[in-house]
Amino acid sequence: MAKFDLGAFAQTLQTVPDSGTEGPEQIVYIPLDQLHEDARNFYTVSGVEDLAANIQLCGLMDPLRVSKAEDGYTIVSGHRRFAALSLLAKEDSRFSKAACIVDPGTESPQMQELRLLYANADTRRMSGADIARQAERVQELLYELKEQGVEFPGRMRDHVAEACKISKSKLSRLEAIRSHLAPDIRKAYWDGPEKGRLNEAAAYSLSRLPEDYQRQVVDAYRRTSGHGGGGDPGLKWLTAGAVDKIRDDIEAAENLLCKAHGKKCLNYLGKAHHIIQSRIKSPYSYSSCARACCRTCASFVSCKDVCPRLKDAQQQARADSRAQAQQEKAARAAKEAPDIEQIRAIWQRFAALRKQAGLTPDEYKGKLDCPWMMPERDMLEQESGAAKITPETFLPYGGHVYLSDIKRWAAAADALGCSVDYLMMRTDEPQPISPAPGQQLILAGWMPGGTNPGHDCDGLVILDVGRPMDPGCTMRTSAYYYGGAWYIDREHRTKVDDIPILAWMEVPAWERAEKENAT
Repeated sequence: MAKFDLGAFAQTLQTVPDSGTEGPEQIVYIPLDQLHEDARNFYTVSGVEDLAANIQLCGLMDPLRVSKAEDGYTIVSGHRRFAALSLLAKEDSRFSKAACIVDPGTESPQMQELRLLYANADTRRMSGADIARQAERVQELLYELKEQGVEFPGRMRDHVAEACKISKSKLSRLEAIRSHLAPDIRKAYWDGPEKGRLNEAAAYSLSRLPEDYQRQVVDAYRRTSGHGGGGDPGLKWLTAGAVDKIRDDIEAAENLLCKAHGKKCLNYLGKAHHIIQSRIKSPYSYSSCARACCRTCASFVSCKDVCPRLKDAQQQARADSRAQAQQEKAARAAKEAPDIEQIRAIWQRFAALRKQAGLTPDEYKGKLDCPWMMPERDMLEQESGAAKITPETFLPYGGHVYLSDIKRWAAAADALGCSVDYLMMRTDEPQPISPAPGQQLILAGWMPGGTNPGHDCDGLVILDVGRPMDPGCTMRTSAYYYGGAWYIDREHRTKVDDIPILAWMEVPAWERAEKENAT
């Protein structure tokens, strides 16, 4: 039985003699129309234009290797070079012939094809999918040669790895991908029209998952859009490390024991789906879903993959969560209501003062010399109350001035025992002006109806009590502003509701002040 020496076989492909020299292999120039591509060649022919440009500039550096056929010659090695020469020959007849080495044709078809594969392993930059197909075919050919009497000492895998110029570990990974990667994924993203979309390490890690999980992972990554442009952008960011973590979590979920029943968790499929989705969002975070009951998971209320046995508990938890959210919303609204009311009152007071000063909003903004303020239309909406008011609504005192800003000024003045005017250098008197004995200090003027103080206070109101037969009849009376409404009495029983308020004025609560002074 003949022994196969792969090293000696390789030497037959490395010797490239000059034309006209003695020896078994010589270079001959063969017209391109006599050369035919080998139907057994499965390698992708790409980058032809660049190769053609290189040949046009430098000439054909490596001859084609061909074998004699009935109607000419069959290309053993050099399909890309043949395609490049054919492209050049359309414009320049100098490239109508190719330098070739003609194999003697005494070898078996298997040995000829093996020569083709071995030659391409040296001359091509191949993808993992190409190498995997090459290795598969090389192994088939070596077994056929073994049946023909050729002896291969050692393990066949070692011969395949040597013939394909790859390590044995890489060959093992490629075999796993080819055998265990889901067929639809392999055809689409590994060795199909979009090959290269999956890197080798990720494809190998995927092949170690059940096919259904493989598809879930690929579909989840395909739908991601924040990693780059192009079709299925997320796939190129699928890493072996991320897949390995998914696999570890799924295995943990499948082995998780239910504390209530003492058996393996029945929701491992739902957990697997949740694990895959959560790992996409945060690849390197700790997954409690894989190692704990759904009841203790932070996503228990919102999770769509919760254990079927806990659906009722989840519904109750959702109801409790909604109730708590409503309570928190109501509490937040109650907390914010005084600030909102004060902001509304500030805008209403500003509107009255602006109109009294005879200024348009734009004229007012011009006097502030502020680099940014809200547009006139927005200011008018705030004045009229048409705009929604929140605690973060701007005040009409310049760009990005909030209620919190003026509260800090007031707090600073209170803490220092002086007026805000003194802090702002508008007066040299630290304290506000006090009324002389027996005199009334006017703290405020009449404010138009439709506005309000923005805080609870004592006041005077002018009511429109006219009737159809007696229009224009008014009444002035003391009133109390409390909780966003005016009342005639301090007990807040008689509300000024249907009677229009023409004007109002806040007055000091002298009775309260006297009591404070007395203490």
